[in-house]
Amino acid sequence: MFFTTDDRLRFNRQKTIQMRSDRLLVCQSIFFLLSLCPHLNLAAVSDQIRAQQHASRGFDLAQKGDLNGAESELRQALQLAPNDPQILSGLGGILGMQQKLKEAEVYFEKALKLDPQNLMLRRNLAANQWQLGQLQEAKGNLEVILKAKPGDEPTILLLGMVMENLKDYTRAADLLGSVPALVEQRPESLAALARTYYKTGQKEKARGTLRILQ
Repeated sequence: MFFTTDDRLRFNRQKTIQMRSDRLLVCQSIFFLLSLCPHLNLAAVSDQIRAQQHASRGFDLAQKGDLNGAESELRQALQLAPNDPQILSGLGGILGMQQKLKEAEVYFEKALKLDPQNLMLRRNLAANQWQLGQLQEAKGNLEVILKAKPGDEPTILLLGMVMENLKDYTRAADLLGSVPALVEQRPESLAALARTYYKTGQKEKARGTLRILQ
C-alpha cells in the first residue's frame, strides 16, 4: 500500500492535536455565548463537545494501533456531528488503514463537499481513489491540488504513481524524478520510477534506481 501505516498515523497525530485545540475553542465559545444568550440550545452544543471527545479518543486509539476501537469512537462521533468534515475525513482515514476503501471513499467525499478547499483531504481522497483503481478521478483531484499549491511534493509523488499506472511514462518519470527524497523512502515508488525509466529508454537511470532498491 502506498500510504503506509506510519504515514497515516502521522496524519492522525496532526488531527488529534488539531481536534484538542478545537475542543478547547468550542468550550471557550460556549461560555462566551452563554453569557450573551442564556437560552442557547445546549443540547446541540453538548453533542458537538461529545463528538469531539469521541473523535479525540479515536485518534488516540489509532496511534496505539487499535483501529477497531478507533473506528468505533469515530462512528459515535459522527452520530453526534454528522456534518463535521474533520470527523468524516478521520473516519475515512481509519477505514482506509483497514483497507475498507470503498466505504472510506464515501466519507472522504462527504467531507470534501463540506470543506472543498481542504487540500490534505483532497489528497487523501485521491490516494484512496488510486488504490481503488479510479485513476482518472485521482489524477483530477491531484491536479486541482497542484494548481492551488504548485510544488507540493507528496502530491507530485502520488500523481507520478497515478501516471505510471495510466501508462503515461514520460510524465510519470518527470514527476517521480523530481521528488527523489520521497521516492527513495518507498520501495513501490522506486520500482515505479525504474519502470518509467525503462519505458522511456533511460536504461542507465533505471539501473541506478534499481541499485538503490536492492
